[in-house]
Amino acid sequence: MDGSFTLVILIIFSAIPDTSSNGILTTKTIKKFGYPTENHKLTTDDGYKLSLHRIPSKSNNGNETRDPVLLIHGLLCSSSMWVVSPFKNKSALAFNLADDAYDVWMVNVRGTTLSRGHKKKNISETEYWDFSFHEIGLYDISKTIDFVLHKTGSKNLNVICHSQGCTSLLVLLSLRPEYNEKVSSAYLSTAPVFLHHTTGMLARIVGTELEEVVYSSLKNLGIHMFQVVNSFLTESVRNLCTTAYDFCSVMFAANLGPFMKSFNEKRMFFFLLDDVIDNSSVKQFTHYLQLIRNKRFRMFDYGYYKNKAIYRKSIPPEYNLNKVAIPITIMRPISDPFSTREDLRLLIKKLSTVQDMIELPGNHIDYFYDPKTLNRMKTHIIESFDNLN
Repeated sequence: MDGSFTLVILIIFSAIPDTSSNGILTTKTIKKFGYPTENHKLTTDDGYKLSLHRIPSKSNNGNETRDPVLLIHGLLCSSSMWVVSPFKNKSALAFNLADDAYDVWMVNVRGTTLSRGHKKKNISETEYWDFSFHEIGLYDISKTIDFVLHKTGSKNLNVICHSQGCTSLLVLLSLRPEYNEKVSSAYLSTAPVFLHHTTGMLARIVGTELEEVVYSSLKNLGIHMFQVVNSFLTESVRNLCTTAYDFCSVMFAANLGPFMKSFNEKRMFFFLLDDVIDNSSVKQFTHYLQLIRNKRFRMFDYGYYKNKAIYRKSIPPEYNLNKVAIPITIMRPISDPFSTREDLRLLIKKLSTVQDMIELPGNHIDYFYDPKTLNRMKTHIIESFDNLN
């Protein structure tokens, strides 16, 4: 098995309109469990319209209200990942933080179901989808931080990020170091920055004929985004994986690592399909492929001539991680193909402010939903924030 099936599925369904109701899931879930919630809108400096969810802090067991916490989701996810649970209870991280009197904010980055507007560009236009984790960090995360601090009156906030959310945060802090003054500390739950040793599907297609076929197919078909959130796709994958789950299980493990033994694997798979996944641009995937191929954490490679026009050099500049000055805790799920110990050691070497690296069971995503692992992770997070703030 290789990753071709996954890529073909993404390509086939990219042009299908979004007919799902996944965008309202975050608000519905928060209200379901009796928490107060606010929805906010903001516009980035480059015109993208984003949505944020807030669970305002409340005093709990005599605790005073704490600093805001910004949760930044990963690739192919949205804010829903922080509130949903395969057990249909309120065990998710956002509720754990709210119960500990944190003011919880959750951003939906550009291109996701709830953040698909723009001042001038239409989502059907190629230009709208011309972004990767670079623009998400430089524009989305910076504007979100400023918005939260303005609304709360706080001088700084804490950040918890997952996967691409962590990549984007490090992009921002390296390019605009003044934001180090606005972030008290960060908890990086997987941090795909250096991908020299990744064993995921993306690594296996880099430099192969399949990579060229995929790029050519996407270009010829005019596909610039992966429309993975629509009811037709969800139902089609559900039908396929109901009758051929072993095949789907192998494909999932090839991408994100095997599920933890504590889960009902099939139930977990369909939970992620129904409640967690969201859309992305093709360029987001392409930028990660470039990191794998070039073994450098650097800006997007447009090719010789466009690089010269944009960067004034033929090779894209690297992000200067020496500019990152906030206290950082890194979490590594041991079965995550994008968080190898070797690559994280290199990241820690580049970052001078890493306080700790914690290893937990789980793959790229499922550790967020295992009750024991989540409780352990929550304990680390709160202790980290309390000690550093």
